[in-house]
Amino acid sequence: MTEENKNDHVTIKIPIELVNEIDKRVGTHGYRSRAEITKQALREFMEKNPLPKIEKSLPHFEHLNMDATGVKIIDRQLKRVANIIINPKGMHCDICDKHQCAHIDFALTVPDIQEEIRKKRIEGWQLPNT
Repeated sequence: MTEENKNDHVTIKIPIELVNEIDKRVGTHGYRSRAEITKQALREFMEKNPLPKIEKSLPHFEHLNMDATGVKIIDRQLKRVANIIINPKGMHCDICDKHQCAHIDFALTVPDIQEEIRKKRIEGWQLPNT
């Protein structure tokens, strides 16, 4: 471990012309050293140039839950929950008011829903193949 690391500081090389400009300002505006001026300049730079926010990319659709009447699918683009009703005559999406839509297509990819649909098809329900 170097001496710099023990003090939680590092040395940075900057062009002499910048050092000369800093030195002209030491003793003005309340700054007592090169370090104070440099730290303030860097803080202002970082404040004006924040790091881009890295947001965890969440999927467009997500299976929320399933009950006796159907399933709920989160639609993050619409910021709504689609209620997909499953009954003996088929499936219906309350958001799209359709029997075939992207919410239903997504629901048909979820293994738990696929299993339930297979069971209902055996009972004679008119549901899509999974």
